[in-house]
Amino acid sequence: MTVVFVAKKAFFSSFLWTAGDFFAQFLAAHHEVARRRIAGEKNASEGGRGHASGKDMVMAVDQGRLLFSAVFGLVLTPGLVGYGKIISRAIGAPYDNMLAAFALLTIQQLFATPLTLLLYHNTATAVRGGFNEPGFLSAHESLAITRTSGRHDAMSVERRIVADVLPYTLLASWYTFLPKAFHSYRKSKPMGRGCAAVLYVPWLAYVSYMQHTMLL
Repeated sequence: MTVVFVAKKAFFSSFLWTAGDFFAQFLAAHHEVARRRIAGEKNASEGGRGHASGKDMVMAVDQGRLLFSAVFGLVLTPGLVGYGKIISRAIGAPYDNMLAAFALLTIQQLFATPLTLLLYHNTATAVRGGFNEPGFLSAHESLAITRTSGRHDAMSVERRIVADVLPYTLLASWYTFLPKAFHSYRKSKPMGRGCAAVLYVPWLAYVSYMQHTMLL
């Protein structure tokens, strides 16, 4: 395992997480503009056009969120590379090997993906002050799982992550990892970066969307 190999992995991981967050923000901005149009609202910055341009929505993207996603993708890589190396040695390469491919999928979805998502949701919430100021949960009091007799604390935030957010982002991850397992079984080489981006970016966009709308 060379430094160059890990660096390439880190760069691609950073790109995937950043692209996912960008699309989540862009689509959220588009949805907000559509909502305003339906409600008959006018944004002064739109100059009376009645709709925002693509440039307006790109400018509305939160640069801090993009930076966090980029850094998270970078920091996550060494651990995932090490995990992949250990698991491959224990189970074997998944290429042209149905048993190994689906054994890796099982371990991925039972352990690696949930832990990655927990790390992301907890880190993103902590960076945005959610654990220090858990009062943001008041906006979600219609959900019984987050009701704590009108008082919220750090454990309330953790319960929301585990009970209200993680199940959805984990379920959506099957869109990415099940096709990847089939590819490993049917092919004799790793999935190309283009195909990987097609699978990962929509899932990571959904993860970012859920983080922003259900947490912070």
